[in-house]
Parts: sequence; structure tokens; C-alpha cells
Amino acid sequence: MSDPVITAGVQVAPQRPPGAPADCWNHIGIAGDGTCPELSNVTHCRNCRIFGDSGRGLFDREVPEDYRREWSVLLAREKESLKTATASVVIFTLGTETLALPTYIFREVAEMRVLHRVPATRGKLLQGLVNIRGEIQLCVALHSLLGIPVEAKDGKPFADGRMLVVEHGSAIWVFPVNKVHGTWRYNPESLDAPPSTVEKSASSYTRGTIEWEGKTVGCLNEETILAALKGGVA
Repeated sequence: MSDPVITAGVQVAPQRPPGAPADCWNHIGIAGDGTCPELSNVTHCRNCRIFGDSGRGLFDREVPEDYRREWSVLLAREKESLKTATASVVIFTLGTETLALPTYIFREVAEMRVLHRVPATRGKLLQGLVNIRGEIQLCVALHSLLGIPVEAKDGKPFADGRMLVVEHGSAIWVFPVNKVHGTWRYNPESLDAPPSTVEKSASSYTRGTIEWEGKTVGCLNEETILAALKGGVA
């Protein structure tokens, strides 16, 4: 806010010329034709008390009732959403499916490791052994358990993928996936029944589905999955 102009020892506040619009700075001020007589005293409109008072008036004005009501509703929805989104999952892509497992069972997301085959193993579930931070862990084919086709690239189905390390009780399992999207929170009561595509590929291993970024994500039942892995490898 500018100081009043002092004339002959008397403070004279800037005056809007008669007939000038409320936003005089846009018409006769710096943003206009520059004919405002006060410019010779204040140099720029931002130094004029009229301009400053108008700016403060924008903050002091009454909030429209519709605006207040709309934001009250939006903020209430946000609080409700945070209150009900009590479950957290890690979302990943496995072959043709987008799936999720509860966050609490995850120990690590690792880069692809060299797979050491185990001689005389039966079935397609156990892929081999991998070194995770100096510890040798079992690497399993989750896609085989769920019946999900995985397209190979240069003979390697997970050439650009990641390895997920999960832990439940004393058991640790490692399985490769094509991509990891991160964690996501949702309301457990919002789980939908799996559509035919997910139900066919994941069979009875799926609790239900959630919507994530326009995609249907199959939320896997970790208890059933880990029990099947233990039984299939033993």
C-alpha cells in the first residue's frame, strides 16, 4: 500500500477520477492508456492505495453459499474415503492379468536375479533358487499356479520384470512378475466378484476385484496362494 501524497504539508489520499471504472488500473492505469493523473505521484498502479484496497476487498468478500456448500461436500467425501480405505495391496502385472496381494506379506521388490535350476524337480511350480541379499530362496512360478499365460521375450518371459519376495510365517517365496505398479489403498467392502477373465485365470485364488486406474485388478487370497505354493513345492 502506498503512502498518501503529501501536498503543502497535508496528506492527500489518491482519488479515482470521476467516471473511472472500479478496475481503473486496467483502463487509465499501467495496463490501460496511462492517463490516470495519479501516475505522476505513484509511478505504478501497484503503489496506489486504490489498487491495494481493491485487492484486499477480494479476500474480504463473503464466500458464495454454493461454493461453501460444494467444498463442504467434497471435503466430507475425502474424509469418508480415507476412513474406509483400510486395506493396502501391492499391484503388479503378471502376464495378461493385473493382480494384487496384501502389502503386509511383502518383504522386498528386487531386480531380476540369476535363476539356478534344481535337478530332478517335478512339475512347473518350482523354477529354481535365487540369491536375495546373500540368502538362497525358492523361486516359484506364480503364473503357472494361476494358469496365466506369459509371453516370452528373447526366450525370457520376465526379461524386463521384477522379483517379488513375500514372507508369511517362517516361509519366504520369490516369484517373478512383469511389472510392479506400487501400493494402493481400498475399502475391503468395495470388493466386487471377479469377472469371467479373472475368475478363469486365477480360479479360487481370488478374493474379488477392485478398480484401479481404469483397470480391473484381481485381489488374490494370500492364504490360499501361499498354502498352494507350500503344497506344490513340498
